[in-house]
Amino acid sequence: ETPAVPQVVSPAAEEAMCERAVERLLEFSRRPLFKRAVQNAFEAFWSPEFLQLPDDEVSRIVTSPEAETSMVTYMTLDAPATRDAAIVELFLAQQGKYLSRAEFDYLQRLAATRVALVRVDAVERDSGLTCTDLWTNERIELREPELTRDGALKTVLALRLLTRADGAVEHDGGV
Repeated sequence: ETPAVPQVVSPAAEEAMCERAVERLLEFSRRPLFKRAVQNAFEAFWSPEFLQLPDDEVSRIVTSPEAETSMVTYMTLDAPATRDAAIVELFLAQQGKYLSRAEFDYLQRLAATRVALVRVDAVERDSGLTCTDLWTNERIELREPELTRDGALKTVLALRLLTRADGAVEHDGGV
């Protein structure tokens, strides 16, 4: 199938649409069909040493908001649910026709993301960061006003890069 043509929407509308799209994806991922895939992803996400810690310590860490966001992102976008596809890809193939064009476009762009290691090369306060992707050596203009307040030069960040509908690159999820 052909890729969706990006639609430009207001930032507030885009944020609400993204939240709706992700909630629909998460609802889809809770199907019994994916129970084993989610368990496999959980075990792959955490090291065997971590899983050997006392249950109360594992539970405390696993249920932190940062860990939950990272795990859910990995389980739906990166981990294989079948031999050939992640949950997001299956969702788009099976349920995409029930999404708005903007939701479909967002999830399609999200499905194409990966976690990157970037080095901060320049900081423009309250605007964004100029970074170098350490895996591809690509220069990235990252629109992230919040990160500019703490973004020290030469800092290395691990984050998921997402190209927004307007073409700007931002991080999606945790840093």
